[in-house]
Amino acid sequence: MFAITGITGQVGGVVAHTLLSAGRSVRAVLRSAKKGEIWSQQGCEVALADMNDSAALQRAFNGTEGVFVLLPPRSHAAHTDAGRFQRGLDRV
Repeated sequence: MFAITGITGQVGGVVAHTLLSAGRSVRAVLRSAKKGEIWSQQGCEVALADMNDSAALQRAFNGTEGVFVLLPPRSHAAHTDAGRFQRGLDRV
């Protein structure tokens, strides 16, 4: 199982489609259940988590073989729990 953030964007979507095409399990990590419906129909498990919610991210990433995180540009990423983790200031 691979957890993919940013799955509704171009890069995360390509990562997810590539994994699904290879027969791998994918967990779509999204903020919106509505946006998760299309990924669920494609065979993904859906986990709801915001990049500012480290507990939700831990739950979404739990039990996975790998995680793909595409952070927003540095100016925005600094204000997220994932951005603090990227800089080594916190552990998600």
